[in-house]
Amino acid sequence: MSASKKPNLQLPVLLTVLLLLIIPQFVFAGATGKIMGKITDAKTGEPLPAAEVVLTHLWGAGRAIELSPPRGASANQNGEFVILNVRPGKYTVKVRMMGYEAKIIEQVRVSINRTTPLDVSLKETVIQGEAVTITARKETIKKDMTSSIKTVSSDDIENFKLE
Repeated sequence: MSASKKPNLQLPVLLTVLLLLIIPQFVFAGATGKIMGKITDAKTGEPLPAAEVVLTHLWGAGRAIELSPPRGASANQNGEFVILNVRPGKYTVKVRMMGYEAKIIEQVRVSINRTTPLDVSLKETVIQGEAVTITARKETIKKDMTSSIKTVSSDDIENFKLE
């Protein structure tokens, strides 16, 4: 009796699957860039933690196309930020923080497999708002009171007529 040998197909199938999973990583590696920098106070040079850096528009054919949704990052405690996986092209970058004037930088170029440096200084500004007037009213019913009580204010005493 002769035993027939079956070919072992597990190894070629395993190698094929691994190649199919690994090859796309090499094909798309380096197809993006990044923007990296530091946000500081224009007057003092101090870092501005939590400043917001946002890519708002992509430039193409001489005009800006709004990004929806916009991409961005917040500065860390040292005022540094990084926006990763940015497709190549020219972008409008908006940098803002509460209490500072927003700054818009147009046509910031991002290249494949490169880091685009972007250091920005923001000027302090005064935040102006409208005045809000709130008028307090006298409480008519006290929900936590279990007995009756009469409160007399100084206005009530001055207006009291004596005969």
